[in-house]
Amino acid sequence: MDPVDQTDGELFNWVCSKPRREHQFWFLFGMLNTGARPAAVLELGRNQVEWDHQLEHLNPPGRRQQLRKLRPSIRISNCLWDWMHYRDNWEHWVGYGQNNQPIANMKNMAKRVRAELGWEEYCTYSIRHFVSTHLYARMRANGVADAKQQLAYVLGHSGELNSTTDRYIKYSPDFMSAPIDAVDDLMKDIQEHTKYELFAPKTHPKP
Repeated sequence: MDPVDQTDGELFNWVCSKPRREHQFWFLFGMLNTGARPAAVLELGRNQVEWDHQLEHLNPPGRRQQLRKLRPSIRISNCLWDWMHYRDNWEHWVGYGQNNQPIANMKNMAKRVRAELGWEEYCTYSIRHFVSTHLYARMRANGVADAKQQLAYVLGHSGELNSTTDRYIKYSPDFMSAPIDAVDDLMKDIQEHTKYELFAPKTHPKP
């Protein structure tokens, strides 16, 4: 399998350039660790995390599930899980913008990436596409027979997300362990191409 190229590290280096763009960093980090649609990462709140089970419900409380763009409940990667604990004062993962309101989109970030890095076709969905490609390749390389089905679940492409069975299997200790392993391996590879720390200190406060 081809290794991660340096462009992913370059994006982190650009996001972290002075002055540090904190909300852009956490948006990029959330996208890479979940493969979720941009809106799901922007809306991710602390109340969507099940701290006893290392799960996050990408569909926030009170939001009607959309059949065409399903938001699954997924196990949180170990990389993201450590940061969720370490950032013990967060309420919205990406943070707040003007008027102390949750940031609604990353259009300005996309424009600046295209202009400053010269990535003419870049958009926020580019990150989701990148994650999808790498997770599938890594799971296949690890011998995961149902890699396509597991990836479809994580991405919200599976028609079985609303089934009664799904309500229970997500609490199994090995639920979606293959995508978690693939995400953590991906983040380790990206770490080699950026000077900024992508892994939280192991000693951290409890949520």
